[in-house]
Parts: sequence; C-alpha cells; structure tokens
Amino acid sequence: MFKLAASLVTFALLAPALASAQRYNYNEVLEKSLLFYEAQRSGYLPDNNRVEWRRDSALGDLIPGGYYDGRVNEHCRVSLI
Repeated sequence: MFKLAASLVTFALLAPALASAQRYNYNEVLEKSLLFYEAQRSGYLPDNNRVEWRRDSALGDLIPGGYYDGRVNEHCRVSLI
C-alpha cells in the first residue's frame, strides 16, 4: 500500500513537469543552441557560415580559431577531437 501511495505522490509531483516538457520542440532548441555556438566562433570561418553578421575575426592571434567565451577581446581554442 505504501509503494502505491508513494508512486501516486511521485506521479502527482512530476505530472506538471512532464506535461510542460512536451510543449518544447527539441529539434528547434537543438538547432538554436548550435546556431548560438556558431555565432561564437573566431578565426577563419567556413563558406557555409549561417551567422550572416559574423565574419573572420581574431586572425592576428598566435593560434587563430576557437570560440569567444564572454570575456572582452579574448577567445579560447577548444578541440572537439
């Protein structure tokens, strides 16, 4: 009996969260997240760059390329391999 009551309470607490989670379009969330990271790129950008206002930047650095990390005039180089 206790397990059933605990399960019902758990479901009652999680139901609103589960219902609201269904309203998100996760494909759109993922696409916009990737676009955000594409906007943070520095160095020589590829021809298929989707961010129209972002151009090649920070080309005079010792190691051009990488991502801006929110600090003024600094960027970090991250290898995803």
